Amino acid sequence: MIDKFLTSIHEQSHFDRLIRLFRTFFYLSLGLQLSLMVGSAEELWGSDAVVSKQDEFFTWYNIFSYDFFKQHLWFTIGFYYLIILFGIFSIKPWVTAVLNTVFTYSFFFTINSYTNAGHHLSIQLSLFFLFMLCFRIKKHPSQLDFLWNIFSNLGVNAGRVLVCLLYFIAAGYKLTGENWLSGNAFEYVIMVDEFSLPSLQSFFLNNKWIMVVATYFGLTYQVLFPFVVWFKKIKIPLLIAGAFFHISIMFLHGLPGFGFVMICSYLLFLSNDQANLLSQKLGVSRLWVN
Repeated sequence: MIDKFLTSIHEQSHFDRLIRLFRTFFYLSLGLQLSLMVGSAEELWGSDAVVSKQDEFFTWYNIFSYDFFKQHLWFTIGFYYLIILFGIFSIKPWVTAVLNTVFTYSFFFTINSYTNAGHHLSIQLSLFFLFMLCFRIKKHPSQLDFLWNIFSNLGVNAGRVLVCLLYFIAAGYKLTGENWLSGNAFEYVIMVDEFSLPSLQSFFLNNKWIMVVATYFGLTYQVLFPFVVWFKKIKIPLLIAGAFFHISIMFLHGLPGFGFVMICSYLLFLSNDQANLLSQKLGVSRLWVN
């Protein structure tokens, strides 16, 4: 398996359609996450925002280190939306990706203490995406093209490993706690008003066995994912099950930003042929300018 992995890093990149498909949905996930927070923009990023007093978040590459962006917050948000729109339509992908990395870090990392959505994953995937864009498909390749292929392949595989590590660490943490092993974790979450709907609370409390099944399904999925996602025959059913799992979290617990970026990250596990087929079925390839 290690030899196969190393070969996939060095060989000519075959991720062109995969990267384009991932790019479209990744930018959509960023737009969704930003839209969920834009109603509290002044409190989160404005001149008088609480986070503006947390100096550890403010570095030279954080745009909110500069008063102009805080004082002209709605212009800054509008520019971020423009970056996302350019990304969806594949306009100036390199320039857009660099700007997106800076803006994604600036908007999301500064508020990591105030949210539990998928912002950390979004920031890291933005960085790996820069490497993914290094792929080159030419009729007459140059001698240095193998370097671009290595960078591109590393970006895709790094994104895959990142998702596996996320599940591996989450599963390890849950295996050390009593609530997940006892099957009560889902019940504890559904009882929190901020993460559930009153009608759903009543339904699940009258059907506790569903909550136990959901708890063990979530735990089992996270334990198995880092190991079985690499097997071709199991991969697609596993990803589909995970998509439904995160969709349920989006609606049951009110975490659409986290669910969408997780489903988006699953696209990295597709082959290029699978990504091409999915792009055609969804019609997203029509959005790509180049």
